[in-house]
Amino acid sequence: MFTITITGYSSVNYSIYNRWGNELLSKSNQIIANKTVTIWDGKIKEDNASDGVYYYLIHLTNYKNENLTKKGFIQLFN
Repeated sequence: MFTITITGYSSVNYSIYNRWGNELLSKSNQIIANKTVTIWDGKIKEDNASDGVYYYLIHLTNYKNENLTKKGFIQLFN
């Protein structure tokens, strides 16, 4: 389970990509305030994703309409 705790931001948009750059998951415009958000449960549709490295991209917007981008890699293994 890949989660983040967000404080002080009004929205989050995020995507998960495989090692070839194919988008596997994308969620947009979730209004959040001081809560933990589950980004990815390790599944693609209903099936468990294969072991490997996945890339994430998270865009946050705060209440002053300022943007922040976080990106990195997730190592998935069962």
